[in-house]
Amino acid sequence: MLAGAPVRFSSGENYSALEHRQIEAYIPLLGRYIPVHDLFTYEPEKDQYRCTQGAILRNHGLKMAGGYGNYHYIASFSACQNCPIKESCYGNRDRKSLSVTMYYREYERMEARSRSAKGKRLKRRRSTVVEPVFGSLLN
Repeated sequence: MLAGAPVRFSSGENYSALEHRQIEAYIPLLGRYIPVHDLFTYEPEKDQYRCTQGAILRNHGLKMAGGYGNYHYIASFSACQNCPIKESCYGNRDRKSLSVTMYYREYERMEARSRSAKGKRLKRRRSTVVEPVFGSLLN
């Protein structure tokens, strides 16, 4: 099944529910999704990130706050102390850490679908067919 929806339905929880029901959705990205900086590569087999300087940021668990869950990845103190880019990477903190929404993979897959040729075509179609109708109903 194929589905498109307005941006107000943009949430990791919605993306996850749609995938679970095997619905191929195309919903604009918004909300808690913040792409991980290019300096870090995710290693799914170990559920960790690695920076360009070789430091490993290990998963320190899921923390819930305000109804939202984030995984926290933290580098060891010693891995960051002699890093040549530490000031630009983590400022005055003692080491690098990343906070990643628990729905990060769902957001990534939605982003990939939205960037695909099919996603772009559906976005153009929606903006020419659906949105003008809503605009005329409001006026």
